Amino acid sequence: MLVEGILYADRYGDMLARLRADHRGPTHGYYLDVPFDETLARHAAKPIADQVSEADLRDWYRRRDLLPGGVETVIRADSSLTETVDHIMRDTGLAGLPPLDI
Repeated sequence: MLVEGILYADRYGDMLARLRADHRGPTHGYYLDVPFDETLARHAAKPIADQVSEADLRDWYRRRDLLPGGVETVIRADSSLTETVDHIMRDTGLAGLPPLDI
């Protein structure tokens, strides 16, 4: 299962805690810690950049909105995409699995 999005800790924390508790397998949480200026720059490269304004992003942005209990691994803004994917693959044990033939 993968849950991704703007999930404010005060609003979704209890729901995410229940999901973690109810999940029968290993559970991993990651928080991408990106400062607002970098968020804005990354947003500009997205196809929806013209539909979501800087003001919208400012309203949504919450710095270090982590879940209680230290259940998330923080991914720093300077982690490249490759570094981030490799980190998650190692953490989850997926790095040691053979690729799927699809």
